[in-house]
Amino acid sequence: MEMDWTCPQNGSECHSQDSPQVDTLGNEKRGRPQETCRRSIEREMKASGVAGVYGCPPNLSQQYLRVYKNKCYMFYMNLKKDFDAASDICEADSGILVTMPNSDTQQWILDEIFTFGVYVEHGVWIGLNDRKKENTFVWSDGSPLDYQFFGVDQGTRHRLIVSQVRRLFEDCVAMNIDESGRWWDYKCTNGRGASNAEKQFICEYPRLNQQPA
Repeated sequence: MEMDWTCPQNGSECHSQDSPQVDTLGNEKRGRPQETCRRSIEREMKASGVAGVYGCPPNLSQQYLRVYKNKCYMFYMNLKKDFDAASDICEADSGILVTMPNSDTQQWILDEIFTFGVYVEHGVWIGLNDRKKENTFVWSDGSPLDYQFFGVDQGTRHRLIVSQVRRLFEDCVAMNIDESGRWWDYKCTNGRGASNAEKQFICEYPRLNQQPA
């Protein structure tokens, strides 16, 4: 039987048509916000044996796959690559390294990282870099930097002093989990004195408009 897994636009109810509308104590379910609705639906889909999170590339591991608004996110928490290799993995499934267009997305990404309980030593790559032009950061989808969450003395630099010259080759950006997810720029690959360019990373994919059968 085909099931309706959509959330109402007003967020008034949140359950599939086949699921009970009362909880285990016999109390009527109340409406929940849209994001809570999406999370609930993902849990119901997995419990019902639905293969994959609908609308996401089918070959991605469900364990680290999450859906937020109109995009799919693959959290590579058990794999470390340099910036270029991480980008290649994302692009192999028509994705990109994750973008952070606003503070809501930034906070959601950070919260999800913590849910995995995986140790993050050298940050998590995101899709931001200034490789083409120093101090002009752009996202992996080509969009310019609007919202930003850089740490102290990170990101754009308007002064060049001796202690900062070595950072001219730090063109790629990662979230520093030990600093509340603030962004630090690092060398994109090992070499030139860098030895910690291999990091965990997050891929972002467009979510297709489809329903699970």
